[in-house]
Amino acid sequence: MGNNVASSQTNRTPQKEFPFRRCGCKAYLRLKMVEGGKWMVMSFNKEHNHDLIVSPSKALFFRSHRSITNEQKEMINMLSEQNISTSQIMSFLATREGGMKNIHFTRKDLSNAIVEQNRRLIGIDVASVLNYFRELQQKVIFVFYGIAVINRLLHIFEVLSLQTCLPHNVAKFEKIVSSRYKKEDEEEFKMKDGEATLWTLDPIEERAREVYTKKVFADFRDQLKVLTGYRFVEVEKNTYKVFTIKKPSISKQRIYSYIVIVDKDEDIVSCNCKMFKFAGILCAHALKVMHFIGIHHIPKKYILKRWTKEAKSGTVLDSVGIVAVVKDPPQSQCKGKRKPQQLKPPAEKNAKKSRTCANCQKKGHNIRTCKKLPKNVANFALNSSDSHEESEEEN
Repeated sequence: MGNNVASSQTNRTPQKEFPFRRCGCKAYLRLKMVEGGKWMVMSFNKEHNHDLIVSPSKALFFRSHRSITNEQKEMINMLSEQNISTSQIMSFLATREGGMKNIHFTRKDLSNAIVEQNRRLIGIDVASVLNYFRELQQKVIFVFYGIAVINRLLHIFEVLSLQTCLPHNVAKFEKIVSSRYKKEDEEEFKMKDGEATLWTLDPIEERAREVYTKKVFADFRDQLKVLTGYRFVEVEKNTYKVFTIKKPSISKQRIYSYIVIVDKDEDIVSCNCKMFKFAGILCAHALKVMHFIGIHHIPKKYILKRWTKEAKSGTVLDSVGIVAVVKDPPQSQCKGKRKPQQLKPPAEKNAKKSRTCANCQKKGHNIRTCKKLPKNVANFALNSSDSHEESEEEN
């Protein structure tokens, strides 16, 4: 056995040690109130059996000296809702009170105050969130919200703690969306505040300025600028090879080539660089060929609505009238990473595992019924399978 220590003790999480303050000190001060509302010292013993803290700056850390006023609590809650860190809140309050010497609480007290405030909201989290969505639904016609099948809030926010409760997350989400809307309004104002300058007399550029936003038009105009850096040859009917022009100043220039297929009658243009697939605008290679064959407009199929000035125009209709009773979210485990709760469709849940043939590796049958197996081998597999089943029954 020796000096071995039990694993339950070695694997235990180390706990914080608190100082032991009960040392049997006999010092005391006894007072008595006399007539006139005055206090009289009845007895006093100044003999201490421990070290004294005599500095006023250190005396502030006594539990009896630490306190947070209601005004400070309101300020702390307001700053915490804005996602300001504890250290920044502490620094702000110190500046507001005239220095850290006038702050009568520690950073731990500040953190505890935030946690205590969030604890009070645990019981009303779900009701607050649902009321928020109902009020928002009255204001904005296209807002909708959903409830999981088991009548619990599961998928509003994946990670919650006492520092980030539901109403705070919803409020932060609203601020993020509001900030995004404001930025979109600013971009829309810039888009309508004057027109972008045309670099060429190309009608394609003028059409692009009419339909595209300023940012997308700038990207499209960059493609028009590099047209002069390409040449092309017709390899076959309606098929062209576009490649970069070699510059004399560059000795080891790499030449890139692309294949462009066009159909003037159907307004179809396609390039193997696939720029339209991932960027949503025509590439310089396609524009080069379009100029040559006389297409001086952008085909409608290559103008994506999400890049146009009218992208936000439209009507959305929806109806919501279901009233459901919603319970609190399920209690999550404290340790370890929570497994994702993915909702599977009924067809996937009820699907049975199909058999796989050991001979042809196809699903839906086994080796006994496999049509690709020779007849003599199939009979052997059938007999061996039957004998195996009989042995299992005997066992």
